[in-house]
Amino acid sequence: MSTRELPKPLVVEPSGDFDGNDGKWSTFVFRIGQPEQNVKLLIATSGQETWVVAPEGCTQDDPQDCPDTRGLVFNDTESSTWEPNALWSLEDRNGLGYSGNGRYGFDTVALGWQGSGGPNVTHSIVAGIATKDFYLGMFGVSPRPTNFSDFTDPQPSFMSLAKKADLIPSFSYGYTAGAFYRSDGVLGSLTLGGYDLSLFEPNDLTFPLSDVTYRDTVVGVRSITVKSESSSYAYTDAFYPFVDAATPHIWLPLDACQLFEDAFSLEYDADSDLYLVSDGLHEDLLSANASVSFELATRENGPAVTINLPYASFDLQTTGPYMGLENSTRYFPLRHAQNQTQYTLGRTFLQEAYMTVDYERGNFSISQRTFDWNTPSNLVTILPANSSDVSPMGTDPIPSSNSTPRRTFLIVGIVAGIVSLILLILAFVFYRRIRNARRAKNEKKPVKGVDPYIRPIEPELGGHPRFEVEEDRGIHEIPGISMAWELEDKDKRTHEMMGAPMVWELEDTGKTELAVSEHEVKSISTDTRASDTEVESDVEENRTGSTVVSPVSPLSPAWLRAQEDLAAFSTVSPRSPRP
Repeated sequence: MSTRELPKPLVVEPSGDFDGNDGKWSTFVFRIGQPEQNVKLLIATSGQETWVVAPEGCTQDDPQDCPDTRGLVFNDTESSTWEPNALWSLEDRNGLGYSGNGRYGFDTVALGWQGSGGPNVTHSIVAGIATKDFYLGMFGVSPRPTNFSDFTDPQPSFMSLAKKADLIPSFSYGYTAGAFYRSDGVLGSLTLGGYDLSLFEPNDLTFPLSDVTYRDTVVGVRSITVKSESSSYAYTDAFYPFVDAATPHIWLPLDACQLFEDAFSLEYDADSDLYLVSDGLHEDLLSANASVSFELATRENGPAVTINLPYASFDLQTTGPYMGLENSTRYFPLRHAQNQTQYTLGRTFLQEAYMTVDYERGNFSISQRTFDWNTPSNLVTILPANSSDVSPMGTDPIPSSNSTPRRTFLIVGIVAGIVSLILLILAFVFYRRIRNARRAKNEKKPVKGVDPYIRPIEPELGGHPRFEVEEDRGIHEIPGISMAWELEDKDKRTHEMMGAPMVWELEDTGKTELAVSEHEVKSISTDTRASDTEVESDVEENRTGSTVVSPVSPLSPAWLRAQEDLAAFSTVSPRSPRP
């Protein structure tokens, strides 16, 4: 059998700049439309669409450099390939206070600067935004489809289009946000269809993707520790935040916020809803050489991974108007979460963490980011989950030093079991034939109307026996092994990936069509209980249900209760059509 050659992981090029009005964030460069227009975007790990700042995003009241500070502007009227859809109302997904309108359509989306020759996909969803809630545009990396008004015509994501065009090997990615405060500024990294092993410390802990559409990358935080040269503080009440690069801040329970207040002498400013930092406090905190550690786990007493963040990763500064602040102001990116649906580890956290997400196996991993300037890039492909013509097994999102022997023993055990079972079946068939033949020979008078042909073991196995492992299907013949990506059960369960858009951007400026009144704007209809017709086929054909590559410890009852509570919370965005 020939082996199909997979495309290599696709590296998305950083712009080389650090942009934003709420901090300095590493952006990535894209080309939109024809003729191509450059834009610089942040990464939305929870979204599947491309949002770009529309001309309405910069008004006469804004500084002249507004288009540059907002990551450049995309004008759809200047693109010959723009296909308009409609103006849609956007809703705050997680109750964090973002809202606005978006002008939706379809256009060509390409990677890299003009002239770079980077790959592109056509007819990809693009939304023009004006809101300053999200000052920069976003590039979504989820493979979920978007449904406009109903579920009968789901529109594919960039990831789905890229996989269909054979640009990426699988629905997966590796991402880290970059760190402006390190050296001369460390750029972010985004790899589609794989990860860069040179950028993190491998560990064996994986988390299952949540069934809650817009909170799929939820982790368990077992503790938070703040240490300095002279003191140490700890918060040990477990909670379950959403890891989301689209959100800049860290949203924690109020008690956890109190820990930071005590450790860093922070004072909450009610007017801006931020922890403002004076120049004097800033110098004191830098000299204290403090660090913050998040202990992540899947269960209370199970294995864990610790992500360490230096104080510098929290040292942010606004530029221009932001959260009611007119002048440039230092602040600490900690926000008060009013309930568990707001618990979020945002882009601040991902400056010092590397996230690998494998949608096809339904798991993801968080690892400590490393900053070794002498280590060359080491791209690793995440294989499709059920591609037997490529490889019998997928690639671990987080490699382990002992993963290869473990896999070898597993394969040998499975093959040995299959061979043994085949031999038993053949021996049983042979025995039945001999026994029945002897009975027939000993009969003095044959019974009329009886078929002399002896049917081989159909009553015992109830079907057509298979004595070889087929290319596209396997048979679970060894109890206790349920690796769907190794030997697939013919009755495997399909877990749907919800078709739902991730749009929570567009601002009401009061001056353009992006700022029309609520009753004049349409809404994208979504439902977390999607039927089969709503599921994007490319995703489902490669998804293998709840199987994970690395073993995931059983979840604690507290974790499960938290997920049930989150599932009950409406995180659908944008809003359903209004009457």
